[in-house]
Amino acid sequence: MPEGHVTHRISGILNDRFAGHPVRSTSPQGRFDGAADLDGRVFERAEAFGKHMFVGFEHVEEKVNIHLGLLGKFFFASQVDPPETGAIRWRLSTDHEPFTMDLRGPNVCQLRSPAEVSKITDALGPDPLRLDADPEKAWARIHRSSSPIAVLCMDQKIFAGVGNIYRAEALYRHGIDPFMAGKFLRRAEFDAIWDDFVALMPLGVRDGRIDTVYPEHTPEAMGRPLGSTSTVARSTSTAAKVCPAWSVGRRCRARRSAPATCSGVASASHVRVAAPSAPPEPANLLLFTDPTRSASVRAEIGGSRRSVCGMVVRHTGCSAYAFRMSVPSVTRSDVEVARERLDEVVVRTPLQYCERWSTALGATVLLKREDQQPVRSYKIRGALNVISQLSETERAAGVVAASAGNHAQGVALACADLGVHARIYLPTNTPRQKRDRVAAFGKGFVELVVGGESYDDAAAAAKLDAERTGATLVPAFDNPQVVAGQGTVIAEVVDELKGAPDVVLVPVGGGGLLAGTIAALGDSPTRIIGVEPAGAASLVAALAAGAPVTLDELDAFADGTAVRRIGDVTFPIIAAASPEVVTVDEGALCVEMLALYQTEGIIAEPSGALASAALAQLEVEPGQTVVVVVSGGNNDVSRYADVVERALVYEGRKHYFMVEFSQEPGALRRFLDDVLGPDDDISLFEYVKRNNREFGPALVGIELGSAEDYEPLLKRMDASPLRIEHLPPDSPLFGFVL
Repeated sequence: MPEGHVTHRISGILNDRFAGHPVRSTSPQGRFDGAADLDGRVFERAEAFGKHMFVGFEHVEEKVNIHLGLLGKFFFASQVDPPETGAIRWRLSTDHEPFTMDLRGPNVCQLRSPAEVSKITDALGPDPLRLDADPEKAWARIHRSSSPIAVLCMDQKIFAGVGNIYRAEALYRHGIDPFMAGKFLRRAEFDAIWDDFVALMPLGVRDGRIDTVYPEHTPEAMGRPLGSTSTVARSTSTAAKVCPAWSVGRRCRARRSAPATCSGVASASHVRVAAPSAPPEPANLLLFTDPTRSASVRAEIGGSRRSVCGMVVRHTGCSAYAFRMSVPSVTRSDVEVARERLDEVVVRTPLQYCERWSTALGATVLLKREDQQPVRSYKIRGALNVISQLSETERAAGVVAASAGNHAQGVALACADLGVHARIYLPTNTPRQKRDRVAAFGKGFVELVVGGESYDDAAAAAKLDAERTGATLVPAFDNPQVVAGQGTVIAEVVDELKGAPDVVLVPVGGGGLLAGTIAALGDSPTRIIGVEPAGAASLVAALAAGAPVTLDELDAFADGTAVRRIGDVTFPIIAAASPEVVTVDEGALCVEMLALYQTEGIIAEPSGALASAALAQLEVEPGQTVVVVVSGGNNDVSRYADVVERALVYEGRKHYFMVEFSQEPGALRRFLDDVLGPDDDISLFEYVKRNNREFGPALVGIELGSAEDYEPLLKRMDASPLRIEHLPPDSPLFGFVL
């Protein structure tokens, strides 16, 4: 996705060409209804706020809001109304001089009222390219956030216009760990990051590219021409001249080739220039990626490289090659098509008012009860959307799937309904309750294969099975059809509310539901928040690295969302939308699981309580409508003892100690009388061993009446003659208890 300097640069170009002159406004594609209302109007001004652009016209109250998103591009031509090519959302031209602008594929292009414009701009963080930017607004959010600083730097509600490259360079220059929580960032470090944005981004506007090297290392300074294999061009002047050929505005960091193919200066910020005699071929041009991580990359990158926040970034001084990377996309129309396909099969789950969280937040909190699906999760939607579209030949060959349990149930139910045989791979940590339900839903059509320590191990085995047998692989999340199916969850919400909610929270494992939510909401200003378990935060790691990465360690407690690597299909969709991403500790999950059970009467597994658990760290505006997806009700009741234990430890109400007792009558009685408080209980007492006849250590678990009783307990222990050692939760010995 283009960074903010692109929006500012193109705004300047539009102002130079159109401001003060009447324009012809059309929508050849027919998808911009407001185009006709602007036809013949005088173009006033284009103004950029981060990655958003607002275009105003004389005597028109509304403004055109443009957000390029992942695929949007501006095309310019130095002639009036050239032949139409491609799906043109909006075309502007003027008789003042031969000039035409075409806009294709933006995420947003629509008229906004003044109130809507204010709502969008008010939600954005300070833009380093604007004189009215107030960095205090960004600092106020960063210094109290537990999210990684690399994620926060790309959050448009914190820094408007900052993208992957600028944030990576700023963190690298100041030696800041991208995974460090924002609340640990020092004010001096924040100021240094902000100063870098303010200094670097105007250069991107001026030069039409992002340079993160010293001036003496630029291609021009080093005297290195671009290799003949590349067709990448860049602006070498701030003049608003335009190449006679069409130019495709995308991000690239390379210098312009021989000027024989381009008599003018390309005006789009990072452009690929096609030969005048050949039609253009839009492409995503990326140089900031590790080619070893994507099979779709076929260009060999030469020269030196350096690590920047987990990415591999070439110096511009190396020989430059441009390569394409396809980015799968799922749109709102894909979600609507999936919804029509699933409407008669999938349960339309209710939106349940949650008084507990509504009172706590001063908002209207609604729980989207996907735990009321037959398989107790939304996973049936994506699985059925894929399997129902198989041909008869594909159905006869069967399907293969991998799952931590919930997706498996969706596949099993879909296969039983459609008469398709399936082999489903489950990791060994899949609860027995989930295994039994998969078998029950399959009704003889499903064969279970249990093996591997995590979902990723099962997924690898399933992929090999599909390649060997010719069966169709039904991914749990990494498939556009699965994403579209999961997006129907939020499509139902929008339909029931008669509009998009203000805030949506969804659990994140591989990213299918989050990507589907983004697709379903389209250009809605809804605040989208993805929630990951802290022990399996693969999306947080990917956003910090700029690409999907594999986690070295994985906590499988929230087994339904314990995924080592975010999806290759889902990640580009998520990254392009820049949603908020937060993590939740397993203890907080347990507290929320118990609260859902005791207050709302909802039996949720850890992943099912993930999104609502994040509400404890959320700030919302009074009166906003907040929708929380509750999905994953496949909890084995035998786990509740463990859940209660973890919840008490997290709340600070349960602690463990090694106590050395003298082997004499009355020792335990003195401990009870002198150390324990009136509301304290011993939940565990076990002698470990006896060192000698006089003393023997015991493991003692103490449950407090409240967390505030802990400090008084420690004071009484200090005053006691007994030798007492506290076992902190991160102690290796603690693992024997919990």
